Amino acid sequence: MDKSWMNAPIYSEAYLDGVNGFMLFVETHVGKNRDIRCPCKRCLNLIINNQKTVKAHIRLHGIDPHYVTWFNHGEKRAVNDCSTHSSFRDECDEEQSHENWAEDEDDGVDDMLVDIREQYNQGTDGADNINNGGVPQYLEDLMMGARTELYPVE
Repeated sequence: MDKSWMNAPIYSEAYLDGVNGFMLFVETHVGKNRDIRCPCKRCLNLIINNQKTVKAHIRLHGIDPHYVTWFNHGEKRAVNDCSTHSSFRDECDEEQSHENWAEDEDDGVDDMLVDIREQYNQGTDGADNINNGGVPQYLEDLMMGARTELYPVE
């Protein structure tokens, strides 16, 4: 895909056509109604918005000219992106660690919450405080939340 539009003036026809092409790319690779990271010069892929807002940001503020591989929007990285370009190494390491987190089912959160619940119950009457709308119920909710899959596989 031609990305020369990213360096064109933001009010030029080439830029506006490029924005439309980018949004079509996002729709194809991410999905039509999914929230995405905003690659505008202000948000720098740190803020997540709906696609309509992202398109408006890119048109208004311009797209980050350094975001040449749209990996946050479904584009696959070239094999050498992570190995040869030092500016991408941190991003690659971070992306790979996030992928590993998704695969790691035993992250220790359950154990931590059990420890907290036990410590709380030792300092009180124990059974009197469970499921009465107080802190133990809150901890039960945390335990349930820790077991909930963040990004269910469709």
